[in-house]
Parts: sequence; structure tokens; C-alpha cells
Amino acid sequence: MPEVEVILSPLLAYQIDFKDKDVVVIDILRATTTINAALQAGAKGVITVESVEEAARYIGREGYVAAAERDGMIVPGFEWGNSPLALLGKNLTDKTYVLTSTNGTRCIYIADGANRLLSGAFSNLAITVRYLQARQKNIVLFCAGWKNNVSYEDTLYAGAVIAGLPDYSLHQDAALMALETYLLNKDNLPNCIIKANHYHRLAQKGLKEDIMYCMHTDTIDFIACWDRNKFVKKQLVSELKSL
Repeated sequence: MPEVEVILSPLLAYQIDFKDKDVVVIDILRATTTINAALQAGAKGVITVESVEEAARYIGREGYVAAAERDGMIVPGFEWGNSPLALLGKNLTDKTYVLTSTNGTRCIYIADGANRLLSGAFSNLAITVRYLQARQKNIVLFCAGWKNNVSYEDTLYAGAVIAGLPDYSLHQDAALMALETYLLNKDNLPNCIIKANHYHRLAQKGLKEDIMYCMHTDTIDFIACWDRNKFVKKQLVSELKSL
């Protein structure tokens, strides 16, 4: 029976061996939701970088859209930040989106050695769970948190994934905590987010609409999969089977 593990904070990642496991990086507010939104807007890929300096190299380059966020706000000098809502209705066809964020993007590099690396968000919860269930591999749900602190919304999402994998074994308290958090709140996801500290941090910056957008479930029908140093969209059943 395959196992699912949860990392509640990047500081705990050293405890996990990522090798040969399917890893879902989770930064609900907002990097992984933004990655999915960029692909939904037609981007042919999303490159994530760890530093603002790396992202700045793409400013003005043909075929690229450079985006940078720190502490919830767009970094000066960039047109784009870490807002999935800002991408709604935009056309990024033939563009590659380059993103750096406060929390989520660095976790992608920590998860080195993963067999499959996915961008997890409520926006594509169902198809992500379906994909993981079909593969029957050991899974790590990697919560980005906020500046190494545990975050409520990422834990909630991890629990939602676990709830969709009833035949996976749970040997961690972290996984059990995530599952129970989700089960207690599954019928009221948009409203329960107001419990989260990160909600209040972002709300004070005028980002309530972004937050609510991030809690909408199953608005897209593809997985965001790391492939050759960027996230790409995999949608068709044949594509999912070939991964």
C-alpha cells in the first residue's frame, strides 16, 4: 500500500527523502495557484526562480513575462506579481511566465529528486488527486507555509488531497492533522480561510478578492507538472497516462 507524507513547513523538509516519490508543492496563497492560473491563461510554461535578481533577467525579453512578489506585493520594477486573479482573462499564449515568490517557489528546488513534481492548488484539486491515485506511488505533500511557519490554508489543501486517497496509508501525525483539518472544514472552505493568519496579512494589503479566488475548487481541468525545468499543462487522458 503506498504512503502519503506531509511536510508542514520547509524547515521539516530535511526529514523526508523525495527520491522516487510524487511530490505536490502547495502554496495556496498564492504561488501554486498563480502557476496554475498562468497555464490556464495559455502560458506554454512557468519557470520558477528563487531570487528577484533571477526573475529580473527576464524583464523585457521576448517571449517571457517576468513576475516577482515579496511579502504579498509586486516587487518594484516588475509589472506582474503573484496574483492569480490578475491573470484571469489574460492571454499568455506563446509566453513563458517566470515567477519568484516569498514562499512557494523556493520549495520547488528543495524537492530535488522527486519522481514527479506537481503544483497543487484548490483550482485543480480533483484532477490532481485523480492523477496521484492512478499512479499509486508514494506521495509527499509539501506545504510552503509562510516564512517557514506552518500555514492553515496549505495544511487544509494537503488534507483535501489525502481525503481523495482512501487507500493510501498514513503513518504521520502531520498527515492525520491535515486530513482532520480538512474534514472539519470541507463544507465551508471559502469562509474557513478567514481563520488563517496569512488571510489577515494579505487582506490588510487589499487582496481579499485574490484570497477568495484561491479557495475556489476545481475551476481548471489539468495538472501542472514539472517538465524540463518548468511547469507545463497536462490535460488529456493520454497525456496523463504517459507521464
